[in-house]
Amino acid sequence: MRIAITVAALVLSGPAAATTAPADAVFPRGLPAAPSEGECYVYRCVWDARHQGNGDGQSMILTAWQGGYLARPITHRRAHRLQAAYCARPNVTCEGYDD
Repeated sequence: MRIAITVAALVLSGPAAATTAPADAVFPRGLPAAPSEGECYVYRCVWDARHQGNGDGQSMILTAWQGGYLARPITHRRAHRLQAAYCARPNVTCEGYDD
C-alpha cells in the first residue's frame, strides 16, 4: 500500500519545472530589431510588425542572402520575445535600437 501511494505521489508531482526557459529555442540570445522591413544592420534580425513601421503587416526574421535579405514570417509574440531577449543581453541598451 505504501509503495502505491509513493508511486502515485511521484507521478502526480511530475518533473521539476525549468527555472527559466530561453526566449526562443533557435535564437536563445534574441535578435536585434530590423531598421526596416527589408534590411538589417547585421546578418540576421527581426521585424516586429506590430511595434515597428505603421503597426500593420507580418512580423518576420530577415537573413542576409546573396546581396539581399530573405524574410521568414513569424508570429508577433515570437518577434516580441526575440527583441526583448536581445535587449536583455549585457552591454546592449536598445535605446533607439541602433546598437
